[in-house]
Amino acid sequence: MSRLVSWTENSNPGVRYFSGTAKYSTSFRAPSRRTVFGQHIFLDLGTVHCLAEVKLNGKPLSLLWAPPYRVDVTPALRSRRNQLEIAVTNEWTDRLIGDRTLPSEKRILSQPPAPTFPGSMSGLPERD
Repeated sequence: MSRLVSWTENSNPGVRYFSGTAKYSTSFRAPSRRTVFGQHIFLDLGTVHCLAEVKLNGKPLSLLWAPPYRVDVTPALRSRRNQLEIAVTNEWTDRLIGDRTLPSEKRILSQPPAPTFPGSMSGLPERD
């Protein structure tokens, strides 16, 4: 995927019901006047529904699991080219719910069949 978006909104069932970790990466140049001494630069991921691990230039910066999904990138930021990596991990329940939509012979997870969840867990949780 070319940008960070909720997997549960994707029309492809392989993405929509994926459970695990997906990695996003991009490179960028920091602005030439990036900081004044003593100031910090933060990366704000907006809303993350599960976990996000942030690395900049190969340096692990933070594992974000609760708001605010924001990390200080100042220690790893370079004035030249920077490589940003974000690994997003979601819940196993997404795959369980996806398997419930498939015939038993096409389910990803092994038998017994995926359990039924009460109430609001009958479908994917709403995520922004």
